[in-house]
Amino acid sequence: MSQLKASLLVLCAILLFASCNVRAELAAIPAIEKRVTDLTQTLTQDQQSQLEAKLATFEQQKGSQIAVLIVPTTKPEEIEQYSIRVVDAWKLGREKQDDGVLVLVAK
Repeated sequence: MSQLKASLLVLCAILLFASCNVRAELAAIPAIEKRVTDLTQTLTQDQQSQLEAKLATFEQQKGSQIAVLIVPTTKPEEIEQYSIRVVDAWKLGREKQDDGVLVLVAK
């Protein structure tokens, strides 16, 4: 019986260590510095500036926040999981209205 307990303890330790390693390998979330974050240089500076201005105007008129994030990949996570982490980290939208939107493109 004690051998079974020891085996279970070792198995639990292995699973705990494996889950810690998976968390460490998640894609990094960039700091939010502006409404458009392009980590792939897909958009030109002019395109980024124009989009930034449109999003700022929309936010001033409606109150809702829209942010654009372009990343090379979200691997090893699915895009849905990564987007939730980004929205949580960036705290998009007004708290009571919960009206933030993230447009996430993973090339």
